[in-house]
Amino acid sequence: MKRISAKILSVLLALTTILSVSVCGAGAISYSNDVDTKSKAILLVSMDTGQTVLEQNADEKMYPASTTKIMSYIIAYENINDIMNARIEIKQSVIDLLLNTGSSMAYLSDHIGQKVSGKDLLYSMMVPSGNDAALVLADYVGNGDIQVFVDKMNAKAAELGCKNTHFANPDGLHDPNHYTTARDLKLITDYALDLPYFKEITNTVRYTCEGDDTPLVTTNGLLDGNTKYYYVYAQGIKTGTTDEAGRCLVTTASADGQTYMLILLGAPYQEGVQEEYYTFIDAKALFQWCLVDLELTPARKMSLSFPSIMSPPCCPLTASPKTSNMRSTLPIPCRRPSNPTRSSAPLPYTTRTTRPAVRSLPPLTCCPLKASTAVCFKRFPIPSARS
Repeated sequence: MKRISAKILSVLLALTTILSVSVCGAGAISYSNDVDTKSKAILLVSMDTGQTVLEQNADEKMYPASTTKIMSYIIAYENINDIMNARIEIKQSVIDLLLNTGSSMAYLSDHIGQKVSGKDLLYSMMVPSGNDAALVLADYVGNGDIQVFVDKMNAKAAELGCKNTHFANPDGLHDPNHYTTARDLKLITDYALDLPYFKEITNTVRYTCEGDDTPLVTTNGLLDGNTKYYYVYAQGIKTGTTDEAGRCLVTTASADGQTYMLILLGAPYQEGVQEEYYTFIDAKALFQWCLVDLELTPARKMSLSFPSIMSPPCCPLTASPKTSNMRSTLPIPCRRPSNPTRSSAPLPYTTRTTRPAVRSLPPLTCCPLKASTAVCFKRFPIPSARS
């Protein structure tokens, strides 16, 4: 009788797994959630495990708008010797290329004929999303030919393994031949995050350039405590907006020992008609979900006999050399049990300017099962209780 009960329980666990996750491709799983989003393309990845936990149209070609500047940062940093101290001339001919484009600017037109530090130009490009700074850097790297810089962008994209990306300019202004995907943009961002100063610059809210009195202000409302979109756990990275691209955002969030990267493309936007920042709204809601309701932990072997034929389809299984039984190494999502003596409140949307202390959470309680086969499942109290 006990053996029958164990088998029934194992079957129920497998069904729970199948119902609570959906397979979206090789090594990618989208966990079910009730978050209402507006962005057309979404990619949410745990930076701790590398596991994709949510994706939507992640391989669809989309216009990236100013998230393009993540690649522009890479090319500028890698092609300008001692860029933080380099002195780069601001040319009238370069600034004039942006006339009547409606570009976001860092007001480099106030410094025509002057030499500005590469450091100030990087901040000017990434904080207020200055198209003028992007073109000045591109012109400098290309020795007067911006196309040289663009060619380097495309070469780097290919080197990083981007499969559906092509750049036509360094600033992200609309061009039908200028596109990427959420998945490719993650590859580009992963690389940029390892470059010096990138995290610091893209997480800056205000920056004052040498000789200026007025600070540059970030376009990223998640970082700015003066906006209604502020999210205390957000860090960086880059926004982008054009009528054709819609609202775009690449950002990360960290809390309670977990870090996620989120790429959002194609949120609704039309100048003068629909100007809500749906990317910020989507990001806050998705981070709230993944940082509170979803936790990725290493799958553990279980000891109860569990037929390999019942292994959930979400688990990439590998053979154990000792037993030849199948074992999953896939992270699994789980919820922490409710505990009235410890706070289990959602991470708040606050206007705090300091990072809160890491919360003390109740320990995870695993189902009392063991098997020669590991199981990938959401942990629910047994027999039945709200998880």
